[in-house]
Amino acid sequence: FAAKIKFLLGAEVIREPGVLKAGQYAYIPDFLVRKNGKEVYVEIAGFWTEEYLKTKMEKLSQLKVPMLVIANDELFAGKLKRIHNVVLMKKGKVPYKDIIRKLKKMLR
Repeated sequence: FAAKIKFLLGAEVIREPGVLKAGQYAYIPDFLVRKNGKEVYVEIAGFWTEEYLKTKMEKLSQLKVPMLVIANDELFAGKLKRIHNVVLMKKGKVPYKDIIRKLKKMLR
């Protein structure tokens, strides 16, 4: 994922970039994408259980940073409605075109 985004977007991509404050929780996102002084955090939600999803959603809703969630459409589409920046995977395939389009918009 990181190498492909770096190549396609020409951005710096950092895996597990550090701890963010999410209300009373600590949160470590999967990636940080940085370009031209702008930053977007990325979380890939492919194989979360129902219970894990509840905990993650609580944390994601309390973050005060730009966050893109890439999620498995079959399991989580309805539950991710309150997160604005979501790209859905179809049958487990990462939709890089949609991700690049969303990241470009968020990095403006």
